[in-house]
Amino acid sequence: METPKDKPEFLLPIEAPVERFGTQEPYFLRNVDESFSADQERHADIVRVCSQPRVYDALFRKLFKGEPYTVEKAQSFLAWASNGWKNNQYFVFVVTAEKGKIVGCVDIKSAELDGAEIGYWADAETPGVMTNAVLALCEVAKKAGFKKLYGLVLPTNERSANVLMRAG
Repeated sequence: METPKDKPEFLLPIEAPVERFGTQEPYFLRNVDESFSADQERHADIVRVCSQPRVYDALFRKLFKGEPYTVEKAQSFLAWASNGWKNNQYFVFVVTAEKGKIVGCVDIKSAELDGAEIGYWADAETPGVMTNAVLALCEVAKKAGFKKLYGLVLPTNERSANVLMRAG
């Protein structure tokens, strides 16, 4: 059994600032635990972004056998995200604009402090946010005790590889 020092210790709630490159617009990295407020607009934001061709093709086409990304899938995603925090197994964050609009998501896929994989998706209509969101995630993860984070990228996903390169 793990001791408490072997588990990540996040100070909740998390609302880390993320600056949009090129415009300096304020965005935020927010944890998606049971206190996260999800309304119809946030569900619609997730459906909109996850239905965009680059995100859908890379992450969901095979999983959903070509079926659309629906509101029910967004609701299920948020319930799954909250469950990860509740069970201290994985940690999902959304990236939001100042008024709460979801423009991306980034997660730590395990509680393995020595090295955990991260993943992310982002709104094609809001470029310049994800690298700084990943950097904000790295800061939050470091404070929680993670020693190493890494990302796996499909060879054809140059944009995602560039995010990791810029984030170091």
